[in-house]
Amino acid sequence: MPLETARAMLRWALLALLVLSPLPFGSVTPWAVLTIELWAAVLGAAAVLILARDPEGLSSRARWLLLPAAAIAAIGFLQLLPLPRAWTRLVAAPTAAAREEVSRLLPEISSALAPQSLEPPATTDALMRFLAYVLIGLAAAVAIRTPAHLRQAALAIAASGAFQGIYGAAEYLTGHQEILGHAKKYCLDEATGTFVNRNHFAAYLAMSLPFALGLVIESWEHLPRVRSWRERFLGAWEPEGRRLLYGGFAAAAIWAGVILSYSRSGLAVAILATALVAFASARKHRAAWVLLAVLATPTVLLLWQQVRAPGERFVSGSESLPTLNERLPTWLASVKMIPDSWLLGTGLGTFEPAFDLHRTPEIRGRWDHAHNDWLEGCTDGGLLVLAAVVGLATGCFLPRGDGLRARPPDRFVSILGAAAAAAALGCFVDFWMRIPAIAVFAAVIVATRGGPVASSPEDLGSTEPVSRIRRFGKATRAV
Repeated sequence: MPLETARAMLRWALLALLVLSPLPFGSVTPWAVLTIELWAAVLGAAAVLILARDPEGLSSRARWLLLPAAAIAAIGFLQLLPLPRAWTRLVAAPTAAAREEVSRLLPEISSALAPQSLEPPATTDALMRFLAYVLIGLAAAVAIRTPAHLRQAALAIAASGAFQGIYGAAEYLTGHQEILGHAKKYCLDEATGTFVNRNHFAAYLAMSLPFALGLVIESWEHLPRVRSWRERFLGAWEPEGRRLLYGGFAAAAIWAGVILSYSRSGLAVAILATALVAFASARKHRAAWVLLAVLATPTVLLLWQQVRAPGERFVSGSESLPTLNERLPTWLASVKMIPDSWLLGTGLGTFEPAFDLHRTPEIRGRWDHAHNDWLEGCTDGGLLVLAAVVGLATGCFLPRGDGLRARPPDRFVSILGAAAAAAALGCFVDFWMRIPAIAVFAAVIVATRGGPVASSPEDLGSTEPVSRIRRFGKATRAV
């Protein structure tokens, strides 16, 4: 098989996973998680086979990103190794104390060797998920290499976000409130799309929004400067005109879903993502940004007048789910967990049992996550995991140093940065990366941001993409 054909097949399989993973409730069910892991194994094997034929197919930056990912995986494996009790007392004193208490009650289950993880099955599950995300990222770095590939990914992501926004809005506004035929049990007064939680629904939309806006901006920049309405009409059916309409429709649908979700974190992150796209585009392309404002403003104003405002949740006292005021004590209690297991944590995926050992009486309800991925990563994996995650983020956001810089006609590399920044901010107030569909999305963004996105005339297209329209206009004026 030709190398480019193999890359194309890998790319389409990757985009299919990206689009399909949100459908089964964000892939939170066991069978959906297993499907993602198996799909990731196939993608990873295909990527390795391609790299065996083309060792230079992975950029130096992508190789560097693999180092912190490998460090996190190594820590997870270390947490599962049966080691002497003295080691557990050294790196996770609360875990050792809890095991000794259990051993006093059940001496028959005591052992001289035990894993450091407080709950090894949960750590195994978290480690398998993380390895799946690494393989998905590797496949993205191998398959998405040019601006044309980025544009394909942007079209798929914008389509997925638009579907989620339309479907969520339709279910909410009609009062149907089902998720693919299943009656909703939670968040009955908000749009959730195919997700169970409104915050995760809004998170996926907020991360998709920069790609829809990027399609609008890029298409607007490539439209010809025409004079007659006939030329404008004909230009709308050219590829750039179609992408402009497509991106504008997707952006409006995504914004409708964000607002109808009533998610505070989702609304804030969507605004941030839009601002980052504006910052990258408005200074040199004011007309494009004015067009975005024209597309977004009517939708926002209409929804604000017809439905209750998202800001209502800031002052409402009737909340069934954890609010910001309820999360603050949990965050403070989670911070106090760190000194006891500061080096290697309590075990990947063990926040709930570890938190039960430290929670105070005023903290009520079930807290299976810290609602802060950065903090939870530090409690589960210690400062070493936090350092590795910071390394991943740093490698993602640093300017490209491999000489393969995106040319002005293609801005999807900066769009990737806006989406990654939105995800990083959202993780401070919720557990976005614990939702497989969002984690898959984030893995593709991070890996593609560090991939070898080369620029060439073939990738970027002609400098006059609608020259046929211009020639037609000149001909008609001459006649």
